[in-house]
Amino acid sequence: MKYIMTTRGKIEDSELGFTYEHEHLYTYLAQKDGAFDYEVTNLDNMEKDLKDIKACGCKSIVDASAIGMGRNAEFLNALSIRTGMNVICTTGFYRDEYIPDVIKDMSDNKVYDLIMNEINNGIGYTGIRPGMIKIGVSKDIVTDEEFRLGKIMCAVQRETNLPFYVHFTDGTCAVETAKYLIDSGAVKEKLILGHVDVPKDRFYLEKLCSFGINVSMDKFGRDYNNHDKNKVDIVKYLIGKGYLNRILVGGDMGNTKYLNSYSGKPGLDYIIKELIPYMINKGINKEDIDQIFEGNPSRVFSV
Repeated sequence: MKYIMTTRGKIEDSELGFTYEHEHLYTYLAQKDGAFDYEVTNLDNMEKDLKDIKACGCKSIVDASAIGMGRNAEFLNALSIRTGMNVICTTGFYRDEYIPDVIKDMSDNKVYDLIMNEINNGIGYTGIRPGMIKIGVSKDIVTDEEFRLGKIMCAVQRETNLPFYVHFTDGTCAVETAKYLIDSGAVKEKLILGHVDVPKDRFYLEKLCSFGINVSMDKFGRDYNNHDKNKVDIVKYLIGKGYLNRILVGGDMGNTKYLNSYSGKPGLDYIIKELIPYMINKGINKEDIDQIFEGNPSRVFSV
């Protein structure tokens, strides 16, 4: 029987249900401009936001915060307990400028052992085990450290069969990085290329899908006044090209200006309340939407 690792332990893959594939439920990320948009730390606020989407039918959510991003596994577990939602947390790293110096000074073997220890025994002393691994890539360039950590994460993925999410800043560098990771032994069926919807280029996403990997269209909500028409058109295009099973969707709304509980817009509930009805209106059928939000996450996140 396949299972998925959540903050509260293993669940069967059939229990995952409707899933937001990429969010940040706790965020404490330093900003160079001194803004505080990325300080999402209020448990009561996030509980309210999660209960709103749970009432709309969402059962599971993936928190993509890794080492160096203010990750807080205990906060995530508390949210899961309070709301009854399945929460998946993450191990691995963000892009180069957020990688701690102590990690950069570690040997490859030491980094591998650190990540494997989190996966097998839990994050720190919490006992909370991650269900996804991650690396980040800088804008328009992949640094030597990002290449190094990517290759280590490929070894971790081969050992654990966990999903492997790659953050691409503004969606850049995905083609060459995907080829490198596949050549380095990544399990491509569980490789997730994130933020690649930012360029709004259907042919870019089509090429990525042709590698047999998964594209994470996780910036929905940025054009909410138009129901993200351009991106919905791309989803429809990819489905028409036979890539339905390669599409994952999220909002990446770990920012106070996007969350209802902080008086932001469009809110986590936008995807269910506004985006999906618009997708149906544009000719994407309910069965395909179920595959994107239920079938695909269940396949990718199950071990």
